Amino acid sequence: MDDYTSPAKIASLARKNYLIMLLIQNLHKKYKDQAILTDFNLQIQEQELVCLLGKSGSGKSTLLKMIAGLEKADSGTIHFENELVIKPSKKIGLIFQENNLLPWKTVIQNIAFADDEYIKTSQFKELIELTNLGKFLDFLPKHISGGMKQKVAFIRALATDPKLILMDEPLSALDSESRQDLRLFIKNLQQKTKKSILFVTHDLEEAKYLGDRIIEI
Repeated sequence: MDDYTSPAKIASLARKNYLIMLLIQNLHKKYKDQAILTDFNLQIQEQELVCLLGKSGSGKSTLLKMIAGLEKADSGTIHFENELVIKPSKKIGLIFQENNLLPWKTVIQNIAFADDEYIKTSQFKELIELTNLGKFLDFLPKHISGGMKQKVAFIRALATDPKLILMDEPLSALDSESRQDLRLFIKNLQQKTKKSILFVTHDLEEAKYLGDRIIEI
């Protein structure tokens, strides 16, 4: 595993003295006889956006599922806010490559499906303004673009107020223009909400644009 964080960035993060949000130690995972992850270690601070860079089959998606409590490691530990991760938690949000919106529900209904009180909050109103989705709240997913669908998925992931958001290549299915738009949106989203984010990608330029740190797996 390689960490591409510059010395200046490491010093900057240390000066901020943020708490460690996620701590992964000596993680091992294999399927049948094939090792997926071997002695993997990682820590993420609060308000940090870390990009996990790797090729297909390198274990990126498996790692996110283990952090989310959806899969178990063969050995090693994952601690979130000093508690051992053993099951899914509302404090950890997960966004996939596919938006997974419910096709029979409108945009606002899809967001409210996670927490119907969220659509009454000031953060919801700010994010709708940030995404320019205001005119589309009563539209079904099939009537909006792929980029808009993914923005809806991002906002929905925030409805339960997670402290850590896991993003599993959420831009890879989009066209170039939509990817650029969503990259800017994610930067603005992280700055506005101060969430910790672990962003999985195979695109180095994308990782450089988004990440406070880049970890190669």
